[in-house]
Amino acid sequence: MNRAWDGLRRKAIYRPWVEHIRPGCVRHWRELRRLESASRDALAARQLQRLRELLIWAGAHSPFYRDRFRESGFSPVALRGLEDLAGLPALTKAELRIEGDRLLPGPRQPDWMDNASGGSTGEPVRLLQDANYWSESQAAQWLM
Repeated sequence: MNRAWDGLRRKAIYRPWVEHIRPGCVRHWRELRRLESASRDALAARQLQRLRELLIWAGAHSPFYRDRFRESGFSPVALRGLEDLAGLPALTKAELRIEGDRLLPGPRQPDWMDNASGGSTGEPVRLLQDANYWSESQAAQWLM
């Protein structure tokens, strides 16, 4: 009985509530469910596609990444595999603290939420995450 009630509660109450406060969550969950049965090659292709899209977007909208890509001679459009990232310097915690506002794609948006690292190696790092991040994160939790 408990197991049936838990399933009903998740499907009938929790998911509609989350979809109401985090639009897109059910769409992300469905995509994740579809990817669960995808082949290794299909997953790798999807991951590379999403990474390329993210890097293209970052280069177009973030002053920090636009400069970083130009200085390192990196072109997100030309990304063909993970080995292409070798010449791109990694983002450091110090850069996150110093360059924070230049990492942003513009003025703070109402759907961005503050978050921070735990600070286990010293000072916590402040992060801003958008509603899409939270929707994807919630969808991933539903699979567990």
